[in-house]
Amino acid sequence: MPDASEQSEFIRQQIVAGDRLRTLGERDSAIREYARAVEAAELQHGSDHLVTLEAAERISDTFTELRRPRDALMMLAWMAPAAVRTFGAHSLQATRIENARRAAAAHRRRRVWTAIALGALCCGIAVIIWEYVL
Repeated sequence: MPDASEQSEFIRQQIVAGDRLRTLGERDSAIREYARAVEAAELQHGSDHLVTLEAAERISDTFTELRRPRDALMMLAWMAPAAVRTFGAHSLQATRIENARRAAAAHRRRRVWTAIALGALCCGIAVIIWEYVL
């Protein structure tokens, strides 16, 4: 069984591997590497540790790049309180994560309202066509 320093180095290597994959445009593979790093870091250090939050933030950023705000928001939802516990409420890290959470939530709301507006428009067009045909 690897000791703590070997396990920490393994986690860092997974994050670096994810960074390389992300740079190459292999974002789905990068997310898998980051997820493995998060899982290993949670087991070793807990969910409030810097390394865990670092890997989780990279997952969230990658989801944002993939235009998947819902998934990014799910990651940021547990990261924001953990960052406050780890770094403090007014720290740069906690503020950055909270701002990313708010941006993802705003993007998600815009997508939902756009879908609702398109649905209403389609219904309106269907009613006009129905009235015209009959």
